Amino acid sequence: MDSINRLLDTYSFRQRELRVPLIVSGIESKFGCELPSDYKLFLENYEAFEDFIGNEYVRLWGAEDIIEANTDYQIPLQFFNVLGIGGNGAGEFIGLEYRQYAVDRVIISPLIFTDSNDHIKIGDSFFDFLLRLHKGKDWFE
Repeated sequence: MDSINRLLDTYSFRQRELRVPLIVSGIESKFGCELPSDYKLFLENYEAFEDFIGNEYVRLWGAEDIIEANTDYQIPLQFFNVLGIGGNGAGEFIGLEYRQYAVDRVIISPLIFTDSNDHIKIGDSFFDFLLRLHKGKDWFE
């Protein structure tokens, strides 16, 4: 996990003063999923993030915002196997796509829902997604 901490520090992610494990377990209970360890590390130790990573603008919701944002954007109603975790400020959301009780990939998809064929893979894990942007790849590359 040192690698992800170094990457988050590179982009000045603000660390929390207090960890929020109860909120994180509440997210898991509400959506019936187990969050991946690299994403849990982010939620429990860092605040929401809004800035560029590499050349791309990224907004990652904080632990306190996940349930409300997913409800407001109706992500669980449209896709039973996706948990929204943020957006790109251009009409797409970033999500964790679950298959068989584990995260299969990180995706970007339009907020105006069509179907899961519109999901574009942007990482195999939360860390992989951040590293991909850090290395200069764009959303749709």
